[in-house]
Amino acid sequence: MTRRRCRAWLLPRQIPTWATSRLRIPPLNILENRKDQPHGLPQAIGTEDWLRYRRHFLRWDSRFLCVLAGLSIVFNLLWLRSDYLLLRGTPLLPWMLLLRLGLIGLSAWTIAVVLRTDQPERFDRWSFLWAMSCALASVLVILSRPATFTGHMIVELVVIMALYAVQPGHALRRVLPPLLLSAGSLVLFFTFKVAMGYVVSLSVLIAYTGANVLGWLVSFNWHRFRNEAFFTNEALEKLYRQSELGRMAAEASERTWERIIDTSPNMLFVVNRDCRLIRVNRTFAERLGLGRQELLGRRCCDLLCGAAMPPPHCLLHRLVENPQPRTVEARFPSLGIDGRIMAAPLVDQFGDHEATVFIVQDITEQKRSERELKATRERYWSLVENSQSVIYTIRPDGVITYVSPGFTRLLGHEPNVIVGRHFRVLVHPDDIETCTAYQHQLLAGCNPEEGVEHRVRHHDGTYRWHFSNLTRCTDDNAVLTHFVGNAIDITELKQSQLALCAAREMAERASRAKSQFLAMISHEIRTPLNAIVGFSALAGQTDDQERLKEYVNILAHSSRLLMDLVNDILDMSRAEAGELR
Repeated sequence: MTRRRCRAWLLPRQIPTWATSRLRIPPLNILENRKDQPHGLPQAIGTEDWLRYRRHFLRWDSRFLCVLAGLSIVFNLLWLRSDYLLLRGTPLLPWMLLLRLGLIGLSAWTIAVVLRTDQPERFDRWSFLWAMSCALASVLVILSRPATFTGHMIVELVVIMALYAVQPGHALRRVLPPLLLSAGSLVLFFTFKVAMGYVVSLSVLIAYTGANVLGWLVSFNWHRFRNEAFFTNEALEKLYRQSELGRMAAEASERTWERIIDTSPNMLFVVNRDCRLIRVNRTFAERLGLGRQELLGRRCCDLLCGAAMPPPHCLLHRLVENPQPRTVEARFPSLGIDGRIMAAPLVDQFGDHEATVFIVQDITEQKRSERELKATRERYWSLVENSQSVIYTIRPDGVITYVSPGFTRLLGHEPNVIVGRHFRVLVHPDDIETCTAYQHQLLAGCNPEEGVEHRVRHHDGTYRWHFSNLTRCTDDNAVLTHFVGNAIDITELKQSQLALCAAREMAERASRAKSQFLAMISHEIRTPLNAIVGFSALAGQTDDQERLKEYVNILAHSSRLLMDLVNDILDMSRAEAGELR
């Protein structure tokens, strides 16, 4: 959130800076005339504003003009009687009566027009016409009076000042009728009237000049004050509406920000320089199990540290005393949580420290996970350190990036011999092609179930047989980053396999020899048996003693041969069993 909105929410009952900056009263010289504007419009306003101002006061101006025109009608009706008595029997009487009646009719018509019009320009034209007519009629009335008659001067001075107040519009229209009346009266006074001396003439000149100056000053200042009052009132109303809109917007913004901050799972509270709470969010109140009104005004150390006054080791007190944005982690025994405290100072418009905002994030689960992760990491690191095999990491380009301590124990090399170098540095040249093919299978996405057997050069120059198996490792975007390998020393297994192969070959040769021996022995056994069987049958069929004796000798000889052959076989079996003595 921005600082203005933050301060509007965090500091209670405070009008935002942007609202107070708009409550500036405009100066009252906004209605100074400007020469380049037509019709003498004020400098600070335009044509539309000027017409709005004129329409606002049009009814009042119309009533004032109607009063003056009505007085003109009344006085002209009265002066009809005086003209008749004064000019009776002279040729001027009809003309004077016609002038009076015409002025009365013009006044009545002017009243009828201005009361019905709603256009300032039309009002100005008719008021100017009526004022010029009154001025011209007054000059003509002076001509009809005797040369020694001066009673009209008092009335003319009043009329001059009244004519200045008739025209609220153009300044030239305002001054022409009274100046015409003044000039005509003075010219007739000095040319037509009887000379009355220097003092009287100077007094008359001063009186007319003073009436014009007084009428102009009063009229000018009155209309200027009215203009300024009108536009200042409009400006004040506009500013008031804007301030009300700003106030409502600020209140709505404050409520919105309060709802937003209340939805935060973090605890937020604001303390002043006395370490007393002036703002809290709903999470903080629910965590402490108290209402907001119960929390406001209380010391934060009383709630979070369990002390009436800030203890020397109080972290929150140190953060308030040192108004700098900071983020620290601490344990809150009263809440039973581990928290990450984010402190930010609030300053007023003069840059002075006003309050401190605290945002406490519950990181108990994070701390527990970190401890478990640390324990797991130490456990696995212990397994890697104490493993009898070689655990290593290798990049897709074949460069080794890490080897476990088992590398030194099994091969006698230091880790810097292979770390940062290609694996073919230590692999037997005949096995490089096999290892490369296995790595290409993994890069292609295949996952061979079996690893690869290869020879690795030992520190003493000999080669040791290893069995390696690689596992793919990818990032969050499933892009391959490296392989994790596990190499087992199978040199003794290889030697055992070679010895077993040699023993198997010997057994196979012995088996073949035994098979050949049995084939030969079966022939040797069959020969005396055939003789014994055949001559036994012949001996049972003959009665010749000589022939019978011969048959018995042959049987005895065959029996001895068979006995010797059986004894040889038994001796051979005992020799194979190791029982021959």
